Amino acid sequence: VHHAENLDELYRRIHSSLGFLMDTTNFFIALYDSLKKTISFEYFVDQFDKALPRIEDLLEPNSLTGEVIIKNRPLFLDRDMLLERARNKKIVGTTPQIWLGVPLVIKDEVIGAVAVQSYENADLYDMNDLNILTTVSDQVAIAIHRRRAEDALRESEARYRLLTDSLSDVVWIRDMSFNLTYVSPSVEAQTGFTVEEKMNQSLEQGMPSESYARIV
Repeated sequence: VHHAENLDELYRRIHSSLGFLMDTTNFFIALYDSLKKTISFEYFVDQFDKALPRIEDLLEPNSLTGEVIIKNRPLFLDRDMLLERARNKKIVGTTPQIWLGVPLVIKDEVIGAVAVQSYENADLYDMNDLNILTTVSDQVAIAIHRRRAEDALRESEARYRLLTDSLSDVVWIRDMSFNLTYVSPSVEAQTGFTVEEKMNQSLEQGMPSESYARIV
């Protein structure tokens, strides 16, 4: 799953991989924003419900997913338990026959939850399935956390490049060996060199000798 190119593909790969270990006909991944206290259902595959609404202002467990996240522990509910929670309005969406969910945790911080459920077979899951889902949840959390960080970095770099490409001033980046890694397109108007030509110049060629000595 670490080779997924984006989050949507990552979620599909996680779903597919878990499908080899247990029944994932009804499966979802929810992510938790601890600052805004919200839960969003980022990936959702279900026989009856098309999607679950975003949960706002989560200060106490008001749903099965909310309970998993707030209490930071797995939750395994049979039919009787689910009917009781449905009567107390603690279930969002169609009430299943069996429900199994575990938190996704990174460095002791809950970032979400993953869950499976069945509407037809009340005996579909057992403690072995709970152990499997709990065991793989750490790797799922790491994969999601890494993918989100990479996507955020890529988006930040894209915004930065849009800014620098639009400036009339020349913007450049050099690594610790003084090699150019980026030159803004404005370099041609300012110096007469194309971006490619400027990229091939050494640091010494690009500035007066006094400045070069001071920089080194």
